[in-house]
Amino acid sequence: NTVAGLIPELKIDDAEIYDKWNKYFEQLDITSDIPPLPEITNNQEKIKASTRSIFTKYYSVKNQEILVSKYSVKSPFDGYISSNGVVENSFITRGQKLFTLNDVTHLEISVPLLVEEYTLIDFADNPLVKVYPEANVDDYVMGKIIRKETQFQRNSQTLNVYVEFSNSDLNPFFLPGNYVNVEIEGRGMKNIGLIPRYLINDDNYVYTMEDGKLNKRKVNILALQNDEAIIANTLPSKAEVVTTILQKPLIGMEIQSASRIASSDTTKTDSTMAISSVAAAAN
Repeated sequence: NTVAGLIPELKIDDAEIYDKWNKYFEQLDITSDIPPLPEITNNQEKIKASTRSIFTKYYSVKNQEILVSKYSVKSPFDGYISSNGVVENSFITRGQKLFTLNDVTHLEISVPLLVEEYTLIDFADNPLVKVYPEANVDDYVMGKIIRKETQFQRNSQTLNVYVEFSNSDLNPFFLPGNYVNVEIEGRGMKNIGLIPRYLINDDNYVYTMEDGKLNKRKVNILALQNDEAIIANTLPSKAEVVTTILQKPLIGMEIQSASRIASSDTTKTDSTMAISSVAAAAN
């Protein structure tokens, strides 16, 4: 634009200088590097070019050409463009987003864990991670933990771990934006019991049957998983956990096992309660 504005003025003053700059103008191509400026032959020509900032703008363009020649823009992965981007050969400004590229085959998700859950995982042992959609438990992929955070999320009081997995078949259940369930292999635990959560009251007590009488024992809850609780197996060996919800429990009242009553007499009173032994829980 600057050179185009200079040419008409030169045509009036000097035909020879005009021809020189006109030929230079015809060489300009926005898809190629800018050619060297014509040789300046007199002061009048130099003044006219300086007045229109020809030299300043020329070297500014040359500096940008040198800079862009030192870089190449390459995608770090194969993926899919998720935005329209910009039209080819259109004018763009510095810092403008060209397009958004998504890798839908190599995915990463963040999994928020409570402190109790976090401590049940041995990260040094590279635990197995199973990722599956809620709609189809059998349609799953295996992943791995690639990193973990060391700062709590203030609102949820959780720590995030990041799981990486592959979706090379482009399974729609695992495309970005979908929800999935994650199961992380926990560290080995011994001498524990697995009981339904509803059996534990607000004070971390459970009702037990000991010598045919109702008792109450406090339990140490190690973790909660869905509808079940993992507890330290600290109950006496002969204690059995009562699995029936008690309406008016009285410590010391006599109770019997429903299974034992059914085997001997199915017409016992309504106070019969079902019980199960915590020793039968998984170790």
